[in-house]
Amino acid sequence: MNPLVLAFGAFVVSVGVANADDVIRLKAIDLAAQTHKWDGKTVETELLCFYADLNEFRCVGSSVRIDFTKLTPDDARKKIERDCDTMSKAMRPACIKRIRFIYSGFTSEETSEGKKLTLIQTKDDAGEIVAK
Repeated sequence: MNPLVLAFGAFVVSVGVANADDVIRLKAIDLAAQTHKWDGKTVETELLCFYADLNEFRCVGSSVRIDFTKLTPDDARKKIERDCDTMSKAMRPACIKRIRFIYSGFTSEETSEGKKLTLIQTKDDAGEIVAK
Protein backbone atom coordinates (compact mmCIF):
# COMPACT_ATOMS: atom_id res chain seq x y z
CA MET A 1 0.00 0.00 0.00
CA ASN A 2 1.17 3.51 -0.74
CA PRO A 3 2.71 5.07 2.44
CA LEU A 4 1.11 8.39 1.52
CA VAL A 5 -2.36 6.82 1.74
CA LEU A 6 -1.52 5.27 5.10
CA ALA A 7 -0.29 8.60 6.46
CA PHE A 8 -3.43 10.44 5.42
CA GLY A 9 -5.68 8.02 7.23
CA ALA A 10 -4.42 9.24 10.61
CA PHE A 11 -5.34 12.90 10.24
CA VAL A 12 -8.17 14.32 12.31
CA VAL A 13 -10.56 16.68 10.62
CA SER A 14 -12.90 19.15 12.26
CA VAL A 15 -15.60 21.17 10.62
CA GLY A 16 -16.67 24.58 11.80
CA VAL A 17 -18.57 27.73 11.04
CA ALA A 18 -17.30 31.32 11.34
CA ASN A 19 -19.28 31.74 14.56
CA ALA A 20 -17.85 29.39 17.22
CA ASP A 21 -21.38 28.52 18.43
CA ASP A 22 -22.14 27.00 15.01
CA VAL A 23 -19.04 24.77 14.70
CA ILE A 24 -19.48 21.17 13.54
CA ARG A 25 -16.43 18.94 14.06
CA LEU A 26 -15.77 15.95 11.81
CA LYS A 27 -12.97 13.56 10.94
CA ALA A 28 -11.72 13.27 7.36
CA ILE A 29 -13.74 10.11 6.84
CA ASP A 30 -16.89 12.12 7.60
CA LEU A 31 -16.04 14.64 4.88
CA ALA A 32 -15.55 11.73 2.50
CA ALA A 33 -19.17 10.63 3.08
CA GLN A 34 -20.41 12.54 0.00
CA THR A 35 -23.27 14.51 1.49
CA HIS A 36 -24.95 17.82 0.74
CA LYS A 37 -25.94 18.53 4.35
CA TRP A 38 -23.05 21.01 4.70
CA ASP A 39 -23.80 22.92 1.47
CA GLY A 40 -23.47 26.66 2.11
CA LYS A 41 -21.99 26.18 5.59
CA THR A 42 -18.59 27.37 6.70
CA VAL A 43 -16.47 24.31 7.36
CA GLU A 44 -13.22 24.09 9.28
CA THR A 45 -11.05 21.04 8.78
CA GLU A 46 -7.51 19.98 9.57
CA LEU A 47 -5.71 18.36 6.64
CA LEU A 48 -2.28 17.94 5.12
CA CYS A 49 -1.80 20.82 2.65
CA PHE A 50 0.74 21.46 -0.07
CA TYR A 51 1.49 23.93 -2.84
CA ALA A 52 0.65 21.91 -5.95
CA ASP A 53 1.02 24.50 -8.72
CA LEU A 54 0.85 28.21 -9.38
CA ASN A 55 -2.20 29.38 -7.36
CA GLU A 56 -3.20 25.79 -6.61
CA PHE A 57 -3.17 24.30 -3.13
CA ARG A 58 -4.30 20.79 -2.26
CA CYS A 59 -5.33 19.60 1.16
CA VAL A 60 -5.77 15.86 1.64
CA GLY A 61 -6.63 13.20 4.19
CA SER A 62 -8.54 9.94 4.55
CA SER A 63 -9.95 9.61 1.01
CA VAL A 64 -10.81 13.32 0.73
CA ARG A 65 -9.16 16.20 -1.12
CA ILE A 66 -9.90 19.91 -1.24
CA ASP A 67 -8.35 22.12 -3.93
CA PHE A 68 -7.99 25.86 -3.41
CA THR A 69 -6.92 28.61 -5.79
CA LYS A 70 -7.16 31.29 -3.10
CA LEU A 71 -5.83 30.92 0.45
CA THR A 72 -5.64 33.64 3.08
CA PRO A 73 -4.02 35.14 5.06
CA ASP A 74 -1.03 35.94 2.84
CA ASP A 75 1.62 35.06 5.43
CA ALA A 76 0.15 31.59 6.05
CA ARG A 77 -0.24 30.97 2.29
CA LYS A 78 3.40 31.98 1.70
CA LYS A 79 4.49 29.58 4.43
CA ILE A 80 2.80 26.70 2.57
CA GLU A 81 4.39 27.88 -0.70
CA ARG A 82 7.81 27.89 0.97
CA ASP A 83 7.67 24.91 3.34
CA CYS A 84 5.13 22.55 1.73
CA ASP A 85 5.86 22.87 -1.98
CA THR A 86 6.35 19.16 -2.72
CA MET A 87 4.56 16.01 -1.58
CA SER A 88 7.66 14.78 0.24
CA LYS A 89 7.95 18.05 2.20
CA ALA A 90 4.19 18.07 2.80
CA MET A 91 4.42 14.85 4.82
CA ARG A 92 5.83 16.88 7.74
CA PRO A 93 3.60 17.91 10.67
CA ALA A 94 4.21 21.59 9.78
CA CYS A 95 2.06 21.06 6.67
CA ILE A 96 -1.01 19.95 8.59
CA LYS A 97 -3.22 23.03 8.44
CA ARG A 98 -6.59 24.01 9.80
CA ILE A 99 -8.53 25.32 6.81
CA ARG A 100 -11.86 27.18 6.83
CA PHE A 101 -14.06 27.37 3.73
CA ILE A 102 -17.66 27.45 2.55
CA TYR A 103 -18.68 23.93 1.54
CA SER A 104 -20.43 23.90 -1.82
CA GLY A 105 -20.63 20.22 -2.71
CA PHE A 106 -18.49 17.32 -3.83
CA THR A 107 -17.53 15.11 -6.72
CA SER A 108 -15.68 11.82 -6.65
CA GLU A 109 -13.11 10.07 -8.76
CA GLU A 110 -11.33 6.76 -8.73
CA THR A 111 -7.63 6.76 -7.87
CA SER A 112 -5.04 4.79 -9.83
CA GLU A 113 -5.28 2.16 -7.05
CA GLY A 114 -9.03 1.78 -7.71
CA LYS A 115 -10.13 3.58 -4.53
CA LYS A 116 -12.76 6.30 -4.32
CA LEU A 117 -11.54 9.85 -3.63
CA THR A 118 -14.05 12.52 -2.59
CA LEU A 119 -13.23 15.98 -3.95
CA ILE A 120 -14.78 18.69 -1.79
CA GLN A 121 -15.90 21.82 -3.65
CA THR A 122 -15.62 25.21 -2.00
CA LYS A 123 -17.25 28.53 -2.77
CA ASP A 124 -14.97 30.50 -5.10
CA ASP A 125 -12.25 27.84 -4.60
CA ALA A 126 -11.29 29.90 -1.55
CA GLY A 127 -10.10 28.95 1.91
CA GLU A 128 -8.68 30.55 5.02
CA ILE A 129 -5.88 29.10 7.11
CA VAL A 130 -6.76 29.50 10.77
CA ALA A 131 -4.64 29.11 13.89
CA LYS A 132 -4.75 25.73 15.62
